[in-house]
Amino acid sequence: MTIKELAKYLDDAALQRMEVSQISDTQTLTINEAYQVQTELLERRYKRGEKYIGIKMGMTSRAKMVQMNIFEMVWGRLTNAMIEEEGGNVELKKYIHPRVEPELCFLIKKDISHPLNALETMNYIEAVAPAMEIIDSRYKNFKFNHSDVVADNSSSSGLVLGTWFCKDTNFSNLGIAMEINGKITQIGSTATILGNPIRALVAASQLTLKYEHTIKANDFVLAGAATTADFIPPNAHVRLRMEGQESEVYSQAPDSDERDVDNAVQAAQRAFPTWSKTSLEKRYEILIKISQLIEKNKDELVALEINDTGKAYDIVSHVDIPRSSSNFRFFATGIMHFASESHHMPEGGLNYTMRDPIGVVACISPWNFPLYLFTWKIAPALAAGNTVIGKPSEVTPMTAFRFSQICQEAGLPAGVLNIIHGVGKKVGNAISEHKNIKAISFTGSTQTAKTIASIAAPMFKKISFELGGKNPNVIFADCNWDKMIATTLRSSFSNSGQVCLCGSRIFIQESIYEKFKTYFLDKVKNLKVGDPMDKETKFGSMVSKPHFDKVMGCIELAKKEGGKILAGGKQLKLTGRCANGYFIEPTVIEGLPQNCRTNNEEIFGPVVTLQPFKTEAEAVELANAVEYGLSATLWTQDVNRAHQVAAKLECGVVWVNDWMVRDLRTPFGGKKSSGVGKEGGWESLRFFTEPKNIYVGI
Repeated sequence: MTIKELAKYLDDAALQRMEVSQISDTQTLTINEAYQVQTELLERRYKRGEKYIGIKMGMTSRAKMVQMNIFEMVWGRLTNAMIEEEGGNVELKKYIHPRVEPELCFLIKKDISHPLNALETMNYIEAVAPAMEIIDSRYKNFKFNHSDVVADNSSSSGLVLGTWFCKDTNFSNLGIAMEINGKITQIGSTATILGNPIRALVAASQLTLKYEHTIKANDFVLAGAATTADFIPPNAHVRLRMEGQESEVYSQAPDSDERDVDNAVQAAQRAFPTWSKTSLEKRYEILIKISQLIEKNKDELVALEINDTGKAYDIVSHVDIPRSSSNFRFFATGIMHFASESHHMPEGGLNYTMRDPIGVVACISPWNFPLYLFTWKIAPALAAGNTVIGKPSEVTPMTAFRFSQICQEAGLPAGVLNIIHGVGKKVGNAISEHKNIKAISFTGSTQTAKTIASIAAPMFKKISFELGGKNPNVIFADCNWDKMIATTLRSSFSNSGQVCLCGSRIFIQESIYEKFKTYFLDKVKNLKVGDPMDKETKFGSMVSKPHFDKVMGCIELAKKEGGKILAGGKQLKLTGRCANGYFIEPTVIEGLPQNCRTNNEEIFGPVVTLQPFKTEAEAVELANAVEYGLSATLWTQDVNRAHQVAAKLECGVVWVNDWMVRDLRTPFGGKKSSGVGKEGGWESLRFFTEPKNIYVGI
């Protein structure tokens, strides 16, 4: 048979769920020819609408390679049709000989255009997840043959992905156990994948390029099996347990995909004509009712937010939930006073401007202030007459779910607000790509914003981004000492540093540097980090294990860069119900130059650096010496200096002699890599409307 005929032969077998004879029973294929069959086989799947999502590696055990007498690993392609829902049901009848094996999956950060070496591989990894691969040979009475395996797409048929975690996690030797119906059937380690899964990615880069295939950004790469495979019996429950990834499950949220996004957009489109024409008074009534119901359900929302985030009761009960209610109250009132422009011309003409709702808009919020920032976007979008696709962070979905029920109770019509849960790669990308979503308001990482912009910009969508920060806290010798110390503690470690506005770079005038260090360290060492539910606790945990690993990795990097740890720097182990929590001591570091990574990259944890300065000009230069420009804090009692320095700081918000004082009427947002556009007050309502100028000759 020809290459195309062989591909059809294997594809038909898969479609019809039937066993076929091995190719090697009747003809001999070279490995090159086998990969040609595989390529043609996948082309047939693509023509049926399947989409390529990455590759899998096979034969990643050296012992297995020796046993099978082969000298090169194998690889196959993955498509979106192979994805099986985590926690869902697998339809076994679509497989022939289904077996399952635990693997490690890499999410690729950027295109791999050359063969990698082990040292550079980490630069190409965005995240890592435990996975289970379902392998399924179409061959009857299979006897191993290298080319047969390659031609049949290396037997790859299904894929279940677990939770993504930080690439900085040490995954070289994680214990893995696979359970079937509660009984452990396989025990192994990621170290069985070539001694270190990184080597599988090295091999993948070499093999795919050899066969003229490029691994691209956002591709999955299955590194290989950590144990041998097990057959999947009917009605079985299969579970993968990975060391370091175990925690208590207290709820589940939908793992949505592009189909859910499209359904939500269709619902929003159906609702838009009526909602956009709904009177301002009626919109006001519904939004005020939502505000009132958030207040009424405050205690429940506080508990949900603490469970999801690990934030301290103090900040959730006094900031997060009250502000969520305020957001709706503010914009409900604001839309009643939102006025457009008119200009009379001397020649007798009149120009007036109408501001119309855009249509279907997307609001994507982060995990650090889940309901607070979700409502900060949704409230003005609804007030302006838009219908909304809302995506909360998959890390913190609970208050968004409860909020959806509150909106229904308040009488918000069906389809006006559509909340979609799910991971960014599936849901976020689908939102960015959807042609009928006209605007995107996003708060999150700068890297994610770049991805959204690369998709949305060619489609001419409106975008508003509130992104990361590496904010300076500039302290002059003439400051109000007591207020400065108390506020700097708060601006450094509020929400355990998981606030984009935290002042993580503290610049102290040289004449008071040693005094500041003594006072500040004394206060830091007495900060109470503890059980977030304890009302006396001021600082809680990191939001997740991956984020904990990232922050601890940043502290280790600071040490390598020459930083001296003055306080903290270690994991804090609690007792009781939080014994396995991800707590980090408030950390203070000195001795680092401004051009090091620690002083330039956002850490987003309880970590600050101290740097002395001599002159006003030096302070401004240091403060502006990063790619970010979100906020700054300035401490001085010299009014002229305050105005002059504030004007020179390259950021969107400057607080003088205070921090985190918010007036919802004012514009909020960053410069440089900290964002595009502004939120707050009229800025939000302008973003969620389109101006139309009308001229009338008089």
